[in-house]
Amino acid sequence: MMPPLPPRLKEYSDWVKTLPKEPLEVTLALSSPVLQERDGFIHLDSLIYHAILSKVMQDEWAEGIDRGGFFLPIFSTAFTQADERGFKFYRHFYLSSAAKFIDSTRSVAHLTKHIGPFQSGKGKIDTTKGEHKATKKSMIMTAASSVKFWCYGNKDEIAKLLSSVSGIGKKVGQGYGRISSVDVRPVERDLSLLSPEGTLNRVVPEMCLYFYEGAAAVMGYRPPYYRSRGWDLCVLPGAKNVVFKYIYLPKDYPADFPRVRERGSMFNPRDED
Repeated sequence: MMPPLPPRLKEYSDWVKTLPKEPLEVTLALSSPVLQERDGFIHLDSLIYHAILSKVMQDEWAEGIDRGGFFLPIFSTAFTQADERGFKFYRHFYLSSAAKFIDSTRSVAHLTKHIGPFQSGKGKIDTTKGEHKATKKSMIMTAASSVKFWCYGNKDEIAKLLSSVSGIGKKVGQGYGRISSVDVRPVERDLSLLSPEGTLNRVVPEMCLYFYEGAAAVMGYRPPYYRSRGWDLCVLPGAKNVVFKYIYLPKDYPADFPRVRERGSMFNPRDED
């Protein structure tokens, strides 16, 4: 069983649950290219998650980094289903999209880890393994004017949290992925799950979908994304012809959102709020 939340984090989590939420568009203007280790995804809820830990936990930040259990200022959807044996399967994730780069170009950056300087002494330095291992790493570099996200959350709190984020991607401390400005504004329709063209805008557990055409992989679907015990088979952003099962959504969500209720679903549509 996971230990209880630290008091400060629990107080913050209880508070953000009460905040009003609405469809939002988040734009981060970039002043330098973004580095990624592989052709992966940058998730808004992950940026918010780490911003909360940095803001709320402060000197105790490391205590909460490898755990969930607290709420973000973003609507959390859920899906629960029982199989023929009565076993229940539960998945929840946030209504927040993966990054969409604007006016972008991509290339491969070759980075070298420099070895040394070393203090003189006995013994040899092993450059094939350990802390002194010499490496050359290829990373994906994206140059873009800005990056956009969509979410269903609280405008003021998200803007405040993102104002403390200095950059996105890898090697931010070396000047990559620097954020020059943050703009959070309300929009008429939430695009956190589906784009206007009907393609998937974020990673979604496959068991939450009734139908889709696209790629899937085993990965995380809510922060912290790197925590392997929270991984599942997920459908990747860009999937087409997506139809959801009856997931939990805000009461004012568009009535034409593609979802179907099937046998075994434990969700009551009247419970939406």
